[in-house]
Amino acid sequence: MNVRLCKFDALVVAVVAAGAIASGWILGDSFLARLNYFAATFRVSPQFLTAAVAPGANSAEFFLEPGIGDVAVGSTLMVSLYVPSTVNITSLKAYLNFDPALLSVISIDTSSSVFDYNAIEKSFDNTTGRIQLQQAEPAPGNQGTGGSSPLAAVITFQVKAAGIAQVTYDTANVLALRGDDTDALPSGGCAKTNHANCAGSYTLFVPDITAPAASISINGGASTATSASVTLTLSCTDASGVKDVRYSNDGVFDTETFEPFAASKAWTLTSGNGTKFVNYECRDNSANQNTIIVSDNIVLDSIAPSRSGGSPSGTLSAGTSSSTLSLTTDEVATCKYSESAGTGYDAMTNTFSGSGTALHSIQITGLSEGNSYSYFVRCADALDNKNGSDFPIDFSIALAPTPTPTPTPTPTPTPTATPTPTGTPGPTDSPTPTPTPTSTPTATPTPTPSLDTIAPSRSSGSPSGTLSGSSTDASLEIITDENASCRYSESSDVSYDSMSRAFSVTGSTLHRADVAVSSGNSYHFYIRCKDAAGNSNASDYPIEFNVDASSGQDVSSSSVGGGGGGGGGGGGDYIPAPTPTATPNPGGGGSVSGDCNNDGKVNVFDLSMLLSRWKQDVSTCDLNGDAKISILDFSIMLSHWTKL
Repeated sequence: MNVRLCKFDALVVAVVAAGAIASGWILGDSFLARLNYFAATFRVSPQFLTAAVAPGANSAEFFLEPGIGDVAVGSTLMVSLYVPSTVNITSLKAYLNFDPALLSVISIDTSSSVFDYNAIEKSFDNTTGRIQLQQAEPAPGNQGTGGSSPLAAVITFQVKAAGIAQVTYDTANVLALRGDDTDALPSGGCAKTNHANCAGSYTLFVPDITAPAASISINGGASTATSASVTLTLSCTDASGVKDVRYSNDGVFDTETFEPFAASKAWTLTSGNGTKFVNYECRDNSANQNTIIVSDNIVLDSIAPSRSGGSPSGTLSAGTSSSTLSLTTDEVATCKYSESAGTGYDAMTNTFSGSGTALHSIQITGLSEGNSYSYFVRCADALDNKNGSDFPIDFSIALAPTPTPTPTPTPTPTPTATPTPTGTPGPTDSPTPTPTPTSTPTATPTPTPSLDTIAPSRSSGSPSGTLSGSSTDASLEIITDENASCRYSESSDVSYDSMSRAFSVTGSTLHRADVAVSSGNSYHFYIRCKDAAGNSNASDYPIEFNVDASSGQDVSSSSVGGGGGGGGGGGGDYIPAPTPTATPNPGGGGSVSGDCNNDGKVNVFDLSMLLSRWKQDVSTCDLNGDAKISILDFSIMLSHWTKL
């Protein structure tokens, strides 16, 4: 620490709360560091330093410096006794009186006295309130005038209580002797009469060391907020008045600056959902400052519900006339749907059951064979955060197979018999054999090729919900009901052909792409796919999720789902994932029974594929080889489940 020295030419007494004083010098940094405390404990008035008393001709005087001042209880007061003269002084006698209820003497220092024999008498009595000093100097003695007033002693008092403390001379026991032993103090002079110019009078007060009382509330004490822009309601009271205040979101007051107090203030919370704190500090006019941080907190939720697990999907069996639409959200919400894409939540009229929960379903009827259906879902949470994009549930109903007509056989002609001629009997002719009719061959009908006009159905999009704040990348995954190529965009309503970002693993029914993410953000990705027949999706399939703002804290996440709701998002770096190389086994799936997507693992993605084909006569995920997807296949899959 650099130490600077500051000298007060006129000040030889000071209130010492901390620091060092030697020969009239005060350690600068100690003094400056406690300047506020000094202001609170020693109030300096314009007459704080008494002007040096000028004695008359051939005379001397006593005076105390400082003669007046305001001093805080609990501090120390240093008073210097001077003996200015216009004649040589060979000895002095100074008895002083003080109020022992207000002051007590700590020490009397005569080491800097101008008198060589400076301790002939040096005593004090804190019971009676009396100080006794006698000093001497060999002839010719000392003479001090003007600015060279000779110092006799420095008396240090402890300030005990509030009040007006007087330090006065015992007029019967004050002398300043000349060389001829005559008293140089005039009878009507300052010391003989305790004139205000040479005695001491000090106002002792109790300092204000109490910090202000402060309070803060966010949005009137509300528990939740949907916007980071909030209003603070504040109070700060103190007997000495409020000087200024400051605020902090992180609770660390380092770069925050003080500003004038206001009972209300607009404030912006940190970004990202979660519990937010605002900390508040105020100080009074005595420079006392809060030592305990005053704060309030509120839960910020500005992100709409994340949606996942849309059902049904794919192609339902022929004859299906009704089905249950269902999905899940990552928080309590109310969900609605429309059959038209782009319909706002408030304009939707069809509401799912399960409002106020995270599971939502509704029965739909009037379905018919050979048709495709799309329902567009939006949800709102308890704070009215609404999805701004559609969550589609797409499926179709299969056509019943057309029966092959049975051909009608050509009728066999009945032969006409040859008549027997009438005449002379002769030898009997052998009858002509009846010809065997030749049957008409049955025609084999030529099969009509099936025309694929339906775009791929998408399901089981992930991730959804809230990922850990330590996540730096995420894998976008989706399943289609047929082999397809999938792409994605960060903007909604972009056609498949206009999308520039393709999944790194695609071309089959499982599609995957890796994207970079960061804590405290929300992401929206919109998926469209195209099959081998060139049928591409005309509506978006959203995958939406959040990354927690608190690094390393996993609030909630879903490994399988149909997208998420939330705020805006960003793209990321695309990291190619390895293409599965496992060889399928005859029972359905990859090298491990149950590995429907051939990625070498039996996990939730295989389960999604199996469930999307439930009770259908298909070979994919038919693990027991009975050409049907049933509980038997489900049991086989669970028995080979991969523990990740």
